Amino acid sequence: MSGQIPLLIESGGINHSVPDHFETVNYYINGNTAAGDDVLLHICERETVVDSIIVRSPTADADVAASFKKAPSATALASGQAFASFTVLVADTNNTATIDTAHNIVEAGSSIGIDITTAGGADLLITMRIRTRVTG
Repeated sequence: MSGQIPLLIESGGINHSVPDHFETVNYYINGNTAAGDDVLLHICERETVVDSIIVRSPTADADVAASFKKAPSATALASGQAFASFTVLVADTNNTATIDTAHNIVEAGSSIGIDITTAGGADLLITMRIRTRVTG
């Protein structure tokens, strides 16, 4: 069977195949996290909206602090803009990050990552629901 032609997402404002491109993406951080860890998760090819983030771990941590940040190319994640955070991990439970809707639009070419500010959390499974905005 041959491949498929990618759907047209952007076409100068006419004939869009889809109004927005929705997807759920998963990331796994193996092992323990430590204060100061910055882990890049995703590069946004186009302007992207982060609608939700869920974090799950087999270990509990009532004092964890982490934020999700966006950073343009050539900028360290630690210097990026935070747009979501979580402060508690309940073991084996889906923990929902708080989204800052004033900053959850990620500019094209920017990366998304997690900035761990206090030690805690192990074997993190991160699920993000994102949508690529169609321009034009």
